[in-house]
Amino acid sequence: MPSAAALVATALVVLSFASVADAAGCRDAADSAQDLKKQGKLHEARAQLLVCAQKSCKEVIRTDCEKWLREVDEETPTIIVRVVDASGKDVLGAHVTVDDAPVALDGNPVEVDPGPRTIKARSKSGEAAEEKVLVALGEKKRVVEVRLADERPAETKETKEPKIDDSTEAPGDSNVVPLTLGVVGGVALVSFVVFQVLGRSGYSDLENGCAKTAAGCTDADIDPVKTQFIASGVSLGISVLALGAAAIVYFARKPAATALRPLRFEF
Repeated sequence: MPSAAALVATALVVLSFASVADAAGCRDAADSAQDLKKQGKLHEARAQLLVCAQKSCKEVIRTDCEKWLREVDEETPTIIVRVVDASGKDVLGAHVTVDDAPVALDGNPVEVDPGPRTIKARSKSGEAAEEKVLVALGEKKRVVEVRLADERPAETKETKEPKIDDSTEAPGDSNVVPLTLGVVGGVALVSFVVFQVLGRSGYSDLENGCAKTAAGCTDADIDPVKTQFIASGVSLGISVLALGAAAIVYFARKPAATALRPLRFEF
């Protein structure tokens, strides 16, 4: 049965590891947010800033992230999408996407990144239209009107099937879990090296010190060194588990199956 000192040491290592991981996550989120902001990816930058603006992050990092978060909110453009028919009347219940991402058609502003954006709309009866706009940095509540024009022959209106976008997963989503596990494994590996060096140094001191005396080394001399070796072993175990899990998750991913649509011939 492990001693009380060993249990306490293990708990301290786990808490220390969690603290190091949290601090690293805050710094990484702040750095990533700055890079994304420079690239004009304000949505993604805001998500990172929400991470490093948490109370668990150090004050100096949290203060900067809170400031950058306010700047991103001010710079993020918003648009209001209106879908109208050929006569200019509002079309309710239409399916609307901005850059292929579904948005609600409810008259409220929609946050978008600055730059060229593509708005598509399709009514319940199948009429469709597309509008391309250039959204400026900091532009707010710009009304974008998408006008539907049904130019299909009357005999095909009831037979033509509306195009449905089946994509539901962003390309980078499947990488989040293996990357997170990889970071955890890397931090644990660094902890293993640090505790191993400290433990070996302490062991050498014991050999050259109290071990050569007649009284020998006491538990008070040995316990700190033993704790460092235990912490080293725990860190190595966490590293192996995290890196192994990251590899398993990464190589087990399956690409989304592409749906095959039947060919239709109309005469």
